[in-house]
Amino acid sequence: MDKLNPGHPMSQFAEENAVKFIACMIWKLRAYCPNLSVELTTQDMSELANVFARDAVVAFRGGKDSITLQLVDQRTGEALVADPALDENSPNAVMMGKMMEARKRAPAVADLLLQYHNVSVADVELMEEAADILKLLTWEPEE
Repeated sequence: MDKLNPGHPMSQFAEENAVKFIACMIWKLRAYCPNLSVELTTQDMSELANVFARDAVVAFRGGKDSITLQLVDQRTGEALVADPALDENSPNAVMMGKMMEARKRAPAVADLLLQYHNVSVADVELMEEAADILKLLTWEPEE
């Protein structure tokens, strides 16, 4: 499947979290079908491949505290990507990219911080990096 906007951090985030998204969708749908399970066959996969080969795309749109996933036709998807807010160089996209990088750096920085028993002698650069990561991880996109 092609990505509409592969350079955008939302596309990267969606790809990295695809399994979580699938689980979350099943979780949300439990309100409508408490014992929901989905059986996928090779025929289903083949049909999906045919749909995506013709005209379908999955659109991922990020909100302040949500991600919306939607199956749309190619034209609609391209219109969504044409939205300036979804441009990979927009301020929100740039900050989202930085936030995703901070998420990758966070475990290593946390491990280093745990090695310090006396914070007053901690490496200043490490403290600045930790502060930067915390700020980025708490960033919220502008609507």
